[in-house]
Amino acid sequence: MPEKAQAMNQKLTKTLEGMKASYPYYNPHYKNDLPDKEKVPTVLSHSQKGSIVECTYQENGARVLRANLLYTLNGGEPAEEWFRTPAKLLPGSKLSATLPKGTSHYVISLIDENNFLVSYPEINKPTNNKPTSLKALRVTKKKTKSQ
Repeated sequence: MPEKAQAMNQKLTKTLEGMKASYPYYNPHYKNDLPDKEKVPTVLSHSQKGSIVECTYQENGARVLRANLLYTLNGGEPAEEWFRTPAKLLPGSKLSATLPKGTSHYVISLIDENNFLVSYPEINKPTNNKPTSLKALRVTKKKTKSQ
């Protein structure tokens, strides 16, 4: 039977890779112990200037391998739809991402070498039928001279 399980696992892995699916991440807010949970990165600050979002983070023992910008075009709607786009890791524990046109709300996610996902702002509990955008960052619009 272990051979059958291994064959099924290989088939599933091949299918997921073909779909470019992402695998689940560890939750640093999980109440019980997890190896390397204390090493997750911390977001120190973020800023938005026009369509550019920048973020500074601190590594606490685990290297940040990648980051994403999660965004919605319809924040506050009953059926929000969220999308993911890669953020660019920069020297000095910084990252940068471009907000797609029409973005209303966004979240930054960091994935470390131990496969933990850290979101900023923290969205560590279900939103219980409320829009996720209530916990996300709201896009600030650049004021024009007439405002």
